[in-house]
Amino acid sequence: MILRKLALSEENFLEIKNEKNMDTTLEKLKKLKINLKIRLIIFFLLIFILMIFFWIFVSCFYSIFINTQIILIEDTLLSFVLSMIYPFGLNLIPPIFRIYALRNKDKKCVYSIGKIITLI
Repeated sequence: MILRKLALSEENFLEIKNEKNMDTTLEKLKKLKINLKIRLIIFFLLIFILMIFFWIFVSCFYSIFINTQIILIEDTLLSFVLSMIYPFGLNLIPPIFRIYALRNKDKKCVYSIGKIITLI
């Protein structure tokens, strides 16, 4: 939650977008710029510290359990590949439904199914 709070800043931009008075908008933009710089610096420092901690943890694990190194590397690579393929396939299915529905004008039901799959 801390990393999400540091990384996401949509709420701040929406607040400025909905502001009616231009004078206060410029002041808020300056404050937002400074705020974003500070938040991003803290975010990257925190991520860097966590990466160092995880690197030390994995290195200690490898040094203690020598026989599991190959298995752990294989499982890590398999997990990485599946995490790259899964979103690609999931984001490819709705356009297929929509393209089919747009080519056949009387298939509004198929277009609706594509929209529902997009929400998933």
